Amino acid sequence: WDEVGLYAAGRGPGRYSGMRVALTAAQALALPQRSPMRAVSSGAALAAALAAGHPDARHIVVVGDARRERVWFGVFDRDGAGVVRNGGWRLAAYGDLGDVLPSGALLASSEWTRLQPHVESAGLSDRDWIRRDVYPEAEWIGRLALAGHRAGTEPEPPTPIYLHPAVAGPAEGSIVS
Repeated sequence: WDEVGLYAAGRGPGRYSGMRVALTAAQALALPQRSPMRAVSSGAALAAALAAGHPDARHIVVVGDARRERVWFGVFDRDGAGVVRNGGWRLAAYGDLGDVLPSGALLASSEWTRLQPHVESAGLSDRDWIRRDVYPEAEWIGRLALAGHRAGTEPEPPTPIYLHPAVAGPAEGSIVS
């Protein structure tokens, strides 16, 4: 463990509990040696991998099922051999997704099987989808973490990317201290 110079974990968007476990484990492993730990957007790692495998794609959109009749998505633009995110992670109703996608974008999801019926009913089947589930790989999370570490950029916070507001909260009129 003394030889590990950097720990990295994906922070989503994705399954909240899984991201919390990954981030906590990476922080715990880094703590004894006071090694650096970087959280990396799992969606950005997937977009970077897709850009490497699809050199003609000018835009890559990573999409996921946010439940509640919505999708989360992030738009990435090609920047040399890699990608840069164009705006933040966003939520949209399935029917509105077509209005916010750049034309000619390559679309991918780790939940294609779940999204496919919604994509079809929203009239988005004609878009350039990777028509299978694709996942961010640890290699790409590591590559992005190492590149950011070497460049000295501000690390992403080691917290999950969670796009929905909380569903539960204090009851109206309750006292919260």
